[in-house]
Amino acid sequence: MNEPLYIFDIDGTLLDSAQSYVEVLVKAFRRMGLQEIDTDFDNYLHHTDSYALQYNFEKNFDRPFKEDLYQELDQYLGEEIQRQAPPEPIPGAAQFIDDLKTRSIPFAYATGAFPQPTHYKMREAGVWLSEALLATSINHITRETMVQEAITRARRFFNVKEEKRVISVGDGLWDLQTAQNIGVEFVGIGLKNRQTLLDHGCQHWFENIEEMQNNFN
Repeated sequence: MNEPLYIFDIDGTLLDSAQSYVEVLVKAFRRMGLQEIDTDFDNYLHHTDSYALQYNFEKNFDRPFKEDLYQELDQYLGEEIQRQAPPEPIPGAAQFIDDLKTRSIPFAYATGAFPQPTHYKMREAGVWLSEALLATSINHITRETMVQEAITRARRFFNVKEEKRVISVGDGLWDLQTAQNIGVEFVGIGLKNRQTLLDHGCQHWFENIEEMQNNFN
């Protein structure tokens, strides 16, 4: 059977961490000297930490943005995330990832967050993660290029040679639009954005990963 290749968003999809991570991001920005912060993150042009930093930096400072600031932000995010209560996994997330890994079904992660907080959250929530399968926004402004990197990582890690059906799994409108833009299938997860996803063309939606695993083919 030609199993699909899965690409997973993390916050809100595998972990119940979306809102707490927004708080962490704002605290990290303030440590970098940003005082005027646009917190309407859902309406940003790109839903990535790298874009959020560049956009808010330019609102606050009259000097050129330098990409080495991404490493500084990653460090602060890694420190601030440890001051938050550890996130809980979305029901079924850890089990589904373990099942895919055991059966060598290819998958990878594409998150708009940065590496240090992502590794911490996944470890604390008990959801398996390998650096080799993680694409983050520290190297990408857009989610499209980030998801493409994740697909490449999954193919390399699992030694995928044949063409496979690619399924992107996410909880936000930005996840759906990214999948539409690069021409891959999409599965929506979670109650928060259910109607918005359906209104914008989401054909498959489930309350959580457990329900998806039991009902999606």
